Amino acid sequence: MKNLFNASFEQSIKLLDDQLIIYMIEKGDPKSLRSRPILNTFFSIVIFSIIYLISRLFYHQDPNSPVGRAEINFFPSWLVAMFLFLWLLCIVFIKRFVYKEISQVVFLLNANNLLIIMLLSANLLCITFFLKPLTLIGLTVLLGLVLLVSCVIFINKKRSIEYVLYGTGRKKDMLEMLVEKAIKYGWIVVIVVMVWKIVFPDSDEVRIDFVGFISTLGLWIAMNIVMIFGEAYLFFPYLLHGYYKHKYSEEYRNREGKSQLEWYGEKYFMKHIKGTAMEEVSHREIKLFVQRK
Repeated sequence: MKNLFNASFEQSIKLLDDQLIIYMIEKGDPKSLRSRPILNTFFSIVIFSIIYLISRLFYHQDPNSPVGRAEINFFPSWLVAMFLFLWLLCIVFIKRFVYKEISQVVFLLNANNLLIIMLLSANLLCITFFLKPLTLIGLTVLLGLVLLVSCVIFINKKRSIEYVLYGTGRKKDMLEMLVEKAIKYGWIVVIVVMVWKIVFPDSDEVRIDFVGFISTLGLWIAMNIVMIFGEAYLFFPYLLHGYYKHKYSEEYRNREGKSQLEWYGEKYFMKHIKGTAMEEVSHREIKLFVQRK
């Protein structure tokens, strides 16, 4: 079996046949955030503040909750600080690989890491409150089923990517193409809203009976499935494309007909390219460099 990360440059170009990758390239770059670090930092602080407030729900439990009162806290507040530290550490680590043509990928990689943190936080919170009513056995079975579904989704997507890269595995089936279209056009959001309305017909009233318990449990499972599909069909293929764009940076630069200064940007060019064996000096690059100065 060929490794997904060992494709040649010619093989990696085939990833651009994936319509969701094209969609992420064209639509997945919120430039107002990427080009404004202050605004980006503000939203990040808001998100982590919300995660922290969620971690405090254990100490402010509703006695009428459909899941009862939790006794063990699997999502303590210190864990939020650890998540924040790891997220910042990843940003610092990948920052050294950033250049002009890869900045969008890095931005979305950081956003994806934050999305994973939010998913982990939500699951730890749900485990905290569902452990008692489901018991350890029931919770283990439920998480095992979610893990099994995750493996099936990622294995199927992996096989379809292998087919694109190497001509092995299998082509996309009808279900996979329908899922991709649903993700591309945002119907999953509509589906989640519809499920919410069905489960909670009156948004200002929360069911506290058995139906309310099952509904809350169903929303937890649905949240995981939706996020797993998003990771497998949106982020993973796109970030794989970004990996190859970094691995074969010179090949992709030549393919798009850009100079090194245009491709890497002045800061990265001066620090990592100029004066090395990688530098390609041309009259066009010198002229562009002089103009910038």
